[in-house]
Amino acid sequence: MSSSISDYKDILYSIHILEQGVSIHSEKFDEFLNIDDILLFGFMSALHSYTYSVGQEEVKSIDFGTCKFIFEPLNKDKLLVIIAKKAIPFEEEIELVQSLKIRFEVISASGSIKRGSSLLDVKERMIPFELILEMRRKGEKEEASEKASKVDLSIPAIPEIKSEEFYFECLMNEKVLTENKIMYIKRTLSNFFLGYKKLILGFFVMGKEEQLTSFAYSRKEINEIFPLIQQILNDKTITEKELSEEMNFYKKIEFENQKIWVLTHASNKYAARVIFFSMSKAELESMAPHLSRIMYFVNKLI
Repeated sequence: MSSSISDYKDILYSIHILEQGVSIHSEKFDEFLNIDDILLFGFMSALHSYTYSVGQEEVKSIDFGTCKFIFEPLNKDKLLVIIAKKAIPFEEEIELVQSLKIRFEVISASGSIKRGSSLLDVKERMIPFELILEMRRKGEKEEASEKASKVDLSIPAIPEIKSEEFYFECLMNEKVLTENKIMYIKRTLSNFFLGYKKLILGFFVMGKEEQLTSFAYSRKEINEIFPLIQQILNDKTITEKELSEEMNFYKKIEFENQKIWVLTHASNKYAARVIFFSMSKAELESMAPHLSRIMYFVNKLI
């Protein structure tokens, strides 16, 4: 969008997220016909269901007098409804809908949206919402696939709630990494680690203002994982040329009787190098297209 998404408040009556006709999130910017909220939610849900059932295609919007209803189905049978005071140019309407849809999915995945908060005011993170969503969906699919392959149909499945802890360790030029910077780096990298379940460690070396800053982000504490970093840095089969070229370099190593895949990515643009360690080469290959963006955001933070 050419303008900030928050600017759309001036041309909107409201934004609603409905589940089976019940509001789970609403934002009102102006009164719409002074209709009671409960009646409005039922009306919007019924309107969308009716037009969907009688039409050949899914209805995305309906003109209602001078205003406009915009509909967008969300995951888990939820429905996004936007009530606009006037028509919005088609391309901007698509961008607005997709932006709200992605913001809701990302925020609601980590907990409920705070009462009184607006999806229009949610700020972009260092990693774009689209990429965060892609990583999470990938992780959910892999986790569902693993559970399906292991499930015993004779025993009822009991859902498990797991939380992961990641570890950050500055290895060089510690004064550059303030608490605030570390907090944002953790947020940025945790999205990738949550999406890639077999990722063990990311080892970053960033050059800025003629100084090197290095840190590790890992699923294990640094005292457990540091020998792995030392092993790859002392590996004579990886040449300095391979580590300095703009390329992705894959290698399989053995560490503590385990086969581990290593992906080295160098960026001359950011004077940076990152080495990722994973139990899966396929997972590293799927990460490769995103590495330049990861380096951009980490470099921007430092």
